[in-house]
Amino acid sequence: MPDSTTRRNSRPLSQLAPPPAQGAALSALALLPRDSLERAARHVGLVLGSPVALLGDGTAGDGETQAPVRVALLPIAPGTAAVFRDDVGAAPSDDELPAVRYAAARAYGMIPLLGGRQAQPQEGDSGPAFLVLSSRARAWSRHEQLALRDVAASLAAELDARRELAELHLRVEEMRQHALRDGLTGLPTRALFLEHLALAVERARRHKDFRFAVLSLDLDRFQVVNDSLGHEVADGVLVTVADRLLSCVRGEDTVARISADEFVILLESIADDSDGGRVAERIQRALAAPVPTDDGEVYTSASIGIVLSSSGLEPPARLLQQAGIALARAKAAGRLRYEMFDSEMQTRARARLRMETDLRHAVDRGEFEVYYQPLVTLESGRITEVEALLRWRHPERGIVPPLDFIPLAEETGLIIPIGSWVLAEACRQVREWQLRFPREAPLALSVNLSVKQFSQPHFVRHVADTLRASGLDPGSLKLEITESFAIEDADLTRAMLEELRELGTRIYLDDFGTGFSSLGYLHRLPLDAIKIDRTFVMQMDEGPTHLQLVDTVRALAHNIGVAAVAEGVETESQLVTLRRLGCESAQGFFFSRPVPPAELERLLDRDPRW
Repeated sequence: MPDSTTRRNSRPLSQLAPPPAQGAALSALALLPRDSLERAARHVGLVLGSPVALLGDGTAGDGETQAPVRVALLPIAPGTAAVFRDDVGAAPSDDELPAVRYAAARAYGMIPLLGGRQAQPQEGDSGPAFLVLSSRARAWSRHEQLALRDVAASLAAELDARRELAELHLRVEEMRQHALRDGLTGLPTRALFLEHLALAVERARRHKDFRFAVLSLDLDRFQVVNDSLGHEVADGVLVTVADRLLSCVRGEDTVARISADEFVILLESIADDSDGGRVAERIQRALAAPVPTDDGEVYTSASIGIVLSSSGLEPPARLLQQAGIALARAKAAGRLRYEMFDSEMQTRARARLRMETDLRHAVDRGEFEVYYQPLVTLESGRITEVEALLRWRHPERGIVPPLDFIPLAEETGLIIPIGSWVLAEACRQVREWQLRFPREAPLALSVNLSVKQFSQPHFVRHVADTLRASGLDPGSLKLEITESFAIEDADLTRAMLEELRELGTRIYLDDFGTGFSSLGYLHRLPLDAIKIDRTFVMQMDEGPTHLQLVDTVRALAHNIGVAAVAEGVETESQLVTLRRLGCESAQGFFFSRPVPPAELERLLDRDPRW
């Protein structure tokens, strides 16, 4: 029958000593595997010339055949020194280590594992130690002590490496968890949302009757909140928006925040395709309620794009992209609405992307050209001015109409370098014509400005530098602005126009009558002429109403002391009428279409009269 020592040794190794007081997940008992201790035990056996087993192994036989030396790891207090005991007596006292009493050891050596990371444990931490127990009293020679310290040092080095690896894994997991949850709202991030969406796609592939919807939501004009009230208030609004979105969906659905003010929602197990629209309407109602802040109430609204699983089970990233395309369509259609994705949206989005890419290449490859359309002074009937008009000669599509690419150039900001090139090229060309075709009044040039050009810092200086480089007198340059941005920031617009006037340039208000100009503010702008929109001029012959509109704009221009320029003249009858009304200048197909420089040169050379 086994003796009492053998029976006690059959207990699990983990029960031989209490766990470390702190950092259990990274403790030596958790990090060093059994095979590391077994390897250390073999080295101890070679040093002592004796069979060695792990303490609490449970594989030893009875007392006669049991290994006389056993090894273990145990937690010790920081600063504990190594100790070797030759003989603790047949009955170890309570002062000895619990493991020594448990194993009824007569001699033992305990060496702290003082690797690089264990040299200075944090206060309160337990440090690991390597314990060698002998069932017989023995004297530990200096050679044995040094050799056992080397075994402990080897274990300490391995423990250092494993601890570093474990801490690295913990940091990676912490980073992963941080990446999966938005720090402000606590909502899932894009990465976690895509994981949920991937599961929904896979489920829909396995089960024909499972349907879902993806909603992409963007807060309308949220940047205004940021700019006017600051980030702290804006963050509070976003938290409220997140809570309201959660209140609009079920627990099985997923709401995520994927950028500053953009959220996405996964609706799972929807009954039919109309559920997506119903949830979108519920969200818009929820967001319509004011958000209370310390600075007063803030009102929010959202544009929403929806893609349904019934439209095709695309990869998760593609579904998110399609929802974003529908969102862009909703914003373009006037905001505060939702749009369902369809294949035509994808086609249009791809075409737009191709156009944008080609437009960027066009800037680098010099594919733009300037065409010129003459303006005729009605008193003399001669060409006295030309308007510079941009054309794009696409290598595959030929001449691209301005309306097909100018709005995109405005949106992408490419209008800034394009507009700078047009201004420089037109000034150079007109100065050349002034020298080739001298007249009492030098040929003038009008150039359209975009909002983005006009809002650039140091724009007036840029105009001055361009004029100086071309040699064109500032008085020969007429800059055309539209009604829309003339009133967008009225005070800033007026200040910049006055600077341009001081430079010597002239200012035209283009397409008058199609925008939203305030007549009360119009007289305060430093203008030189108002251009009557072609839609009014072209319809003058159709009835008295259109004729009266043209005359009204002409009279308004004269009343505020500026010239009236008529656009869109196509017939001699229209020309006669404009002369009778008293307009100063006109342009239109009746005189000439916009033409390349070579064709306009021929016109200037002929110097026709109308």
